Amino acid sequence: MDGQRHTKTYDCTMLEHMPIGVALFDAQDLGLLAANTLFHTFIDTFLDPTWKNGRAMGHSIIEYLPKAKETGVVAIFRRVAKTGIPYSAGEFAFSGFESGITYWNWTLDPIRDSDGRVVQLIQTATEITAQVLARQEAERVHAALSQTNRIAETDRKRLEVIETIAHSVRESLDADNISMAAIKAVNTCFDALYVYIHIANPTQKTLELLHIHPVPAKKPSLSSVQHIPYDSSFPIAQAYKQHNPIIIENLQTAPSLGIIGSSNALVMSDGHGYACVPLWFGDTFEGTLTAVFKECISEDGPEVQALVGSGMYIAAALAHA
Repeated sequence: MDGQRHTKTYDCTMLEHMPIGVALFDAQDLGLLAANTLFHTFIDTFLDPTWKNGRAMGHSIIEYLPKAKETGVVAIFRRVAKTGIPYSAGEFAFSGFESGITYWNWTLDPIRDSDGRVVQLIQTATEITAQVLARQEAERVHAALSQTNRIAETDRKRLEVIETIAHSVRESLDADNISMAAIKAVNTCFDALYVYIHIANPTQKTLELLHIHPVPAKKPSLSSVQHIPYDSSFPIAQAYKQHNPIIIENLQTAPSLGIIGSSNALVMSDGHGYACVPLWFGDTFEGTLTAVFKECISEDGPEVQALVGSGMYIAAALAHA
């Protein structure tokens, strides 16, 4: 008998000094049968003052912790009691009476009698709120840094395009060279589907293709952009009327918004973003710089800024050609 008493004393001592909360529940009414001090400390942060300091002993979890039902904890207890299948939760979020949202790792295991029936449930719990919040903050900082890096990279690409064209202008005002330099720079930096430059023909009221890259493999695609009348259904045909860029952020949704027709060749392409920059030198309309992008774009995005920044150099070159 003395040996048994000593064993029970040792068991209690070990439970009290374990770095996790441990509690024993009745499998039928979910009454709290026993718990170590750390477990009481844990649940006190969730309890109404009338249930604190061990007053929950002998009572069902449904009584002293109503939120256990709302958050699905009671359902988990009943499922383990019925099926005998242990449960384990990582980063379980729970809203406390005083402490707000906290995070927990906890387990629930069945205890069976000699006939194999689940008669009790033993729960272990460890609070990991500090670790979760630290990880979330690290993720937030990482996401912010990644966003900053993406912005810096796109801005670098924008400046690279403009600087490439400015360098070409400093070397020569040859329209062909500058146009090709602009097209290749935009295509390289922004992975465009197509980039092309048209020259205005005010007499014929058309836009004549100067360069396109890459050259479409299908002749119909190429012929559709070689000569574009000012009364064409292509958005580019409106460029001679305005100075601001013509932007279609998503070609695939543009027909449903009434921006362009569903049968327009642009919609049939694999492109999404579309930007056309009217090229003006003073009061003279010189042509257009247009790009179709594989991804959607925005009006103030780096792709549009790069095209606009390049446009002034190309317009000057065309004016002096």
